[in-house]
Amino acid sequence: MAEDPKEFLRLNSERERKTQEQMLKARLYALKLVSTGEEACFYYPASGSDFIYPLQYFSDRCDTFVFCDWMGGDENSFLEWIKTINAAGSPLIPDDAPDFLHFPLDQTDVKDLANMEHILGVFFPDMPANLRGFLADPPSAKGHYAELWVTTRHGINDGPQKFVRVFWLAMEGVNTYWKLFTRNMIAPRILCINNWHHVVGAWAPFGNWQEYLGKVVQEGRCEPEFLVAPKGAPHDWPWRLPVKEFNWDGQPVMMWAKEKPASPN
Repeated sequence: MAEDPKEFLRLNSERERKTQEQMLKARLYALKLVSTGEEACFYYPASGSDFIYPLQYFSDRCDTFVFCDWMGGDENSFLEWIKTINAAGSPLIPDDAPDFLHFPLDQTDVKDLANMEHILGVFFPDMPANLRGFLADPPSAKGHYAELWVTTRHGINDGPQKFVRVFWLAMEGVNTYWKLFTRNMIAPRILCINNWHHVVGAWAPFGNWQEYLGKVVQEGRCEPEFLVAPKGAPHDWPWRLPVKEFNWDGQPVMMWAKEKPASPN
């Protein structure tokens, strides 16, 4: 029997409505999670497109991942890469944890997060007003959000599947830490500085505890539990207790803590 066109349109309209509601619900919930610290967060400034490895190897310790890069990029590239590691899990509550969900962040939220006016006023109070205004509202700021299941990795062995929330933000990394964490009096569980030395477009080397990223971490009421950095990098951050070594795309990377973790995870 031929399909009723009216019924077909009704079903598709209903699916579209549910999808839009799901996206809005996910967006609001995800932004709340980051700003309140309700879930363990992995923060990686100057990440470029280097997000597949951390999603697989740090998802046993973190639920939410924030990848941030001043140089920007293409949301479509982000989605194409991230789809390759979607494990298509079997969520216990399908409405709250779909197999895969992705969408651009609302432009108002992105512009507010990327705005550097406050941090520039703190660190550069004598900056000319016209220059501060230009830097405060970067025209290229954009963001994307995804929910997916990934297969956690432990060395050469696959671990269980894990549901994660992922933010991809094309904006400056020090200011984003300031806005997401320091001003909300929270901290990511893991701060990843895989780009330890000077990064093109960054204010100063991220690996220097006395420079701007270190300063905004020091300004916060809370500090990251772990610091991830290249093994052997000049290390003046006060995270000095080695926790675990990783082979990150052929390069040795260390996870450091200030004090002995309470549990393996």
